[in-house]
Amino acid sequence: MTKSFKKIISITIALAMVVVTPVTAFAKDWYLENGDILIEANESGQTVTQGGVTEEDDAPVITHDPDVTDWTYDVQVKVETEGDAVAEFTIKDINVKNLDYKGDRSLSTIDIGDSKAEMTVEGENYIYNENEDGYSAIHVGGGELTIKGDGYLDIYA
Repeated sequence: MTKSFKKIISITIALAMVVVTPVTAFAKDWYLENGDILIEANESGQTVTQGGVTEEDDAPVITHDPDVTDWTYDVQVKVETEGDAVAEFTIKDINVKNLDYKGDRSLSTIDIGDSKAEMTVEGENYIYNENEDGYSAIHVGGGELTIKGDGYLDIYA
């Protein structure tokens, strides 16, 4: 084989690998200490909003920073989807306590409502709802929630 033929073969193989290799999305960590999180999904994709900032994120990781505090209090992860879209997110090592909340919204820690979501559980996760109003730790109204992963999830409500 000639040198130029080998070069053409190498370039062709390299291009083929780039085309066929799946694009890996790097998930962003979203810290509960920074406040409520809204995950919205539709046919165009998925966004995450926290603290007034909205970003595209198809694989958000909702987590807890133990260097900030042992527990995060009175926060919510809310999911809203349109059509057949399914919101996908991961919870990883969260410690959340929702106490006797008297605000203008229900305070389920994870509120799927009428939406569709797939939640992956990683690490050790603790969700405690200690309120008089009986809000659930995870609320699914007319929607659907699939829980997967090899993590641990302890719920107390």
